[in-house]
Amino acid sequence: MVTRVSDPPAILGYSTRSNSTAERILLTLLRILICMNAIRLQFLENYRDLGLLIMRAGLGISFMFHGWPKLAGGAEKWEKVGSAMTVFGIEYGHTAFGLAATVSELLGGLLLVIGFMTRPALVTLIVTMFVATTMHVANGQDFVKISHPLEVGLAFIGLLFVGPGKFSLDKR
Repeated sequence: MVTRVSDPPAILGYSTRSNSTAERILLTLLRILICMNAIRLQFLENYRDLGLLIMRAGLGISFMFHGWPKLAGGAEKWEKVGSAMTVFGIEYGHTAFGLAATVSELLGGLLLVIGFMTRPALVTLIVTMFVATTMHVANGQDFVKISHPLEVGLAFIGLLFVGPGKFSLDKR
C-alpha cells in the first residue's frame, strides 16, 4: 500500500474507513488544521499592532469592570480583597493591599486600554494576578477558580514582553 502525503490520517496510521462518527469528526478537524497550516495565515502579520490593541482594549476594559465594584465597595471590600495576603503570612495592612489591588485593576486597566505607561501597569496587574492565583491554590479551590487569574496573568506577561504596539500613547 502506498501512503500519499495528501492523506494525513494514513500517514499517522489511521484507517480512512472509519465507522465511528467521533473518528470522522476528528479526521475532518485534522484535515482542516493541515489546510490552515498550508495557508499559514501570514497576512495577519501585517496586523500585529491591531492585534495588540484588541488584546489591550479587551483585557483593560474587562479589568476596569473588575476594579470598579471593588473601589465602590469601600474599605470593607478592600479589607476582604487584601486579606489574600494572609497566604504569604502577612496579617496586617489588608485594607491598603486591597486598595492597591483595586487601583491596579481599575487604573491599570485604563492605562492598558490607552496604551500609556503600559509596562508599569502590566507589572502591577501581574503581581495582582499572582496573588489571586496563589490565594485560590492555597484555598484548595478547583481549576475553574484558579484558571482565570492564572490565564490572564500569563497574557499580561506576554504583553509585557511584546509591548503595547504602535497604536498606543507609549509609542508616540
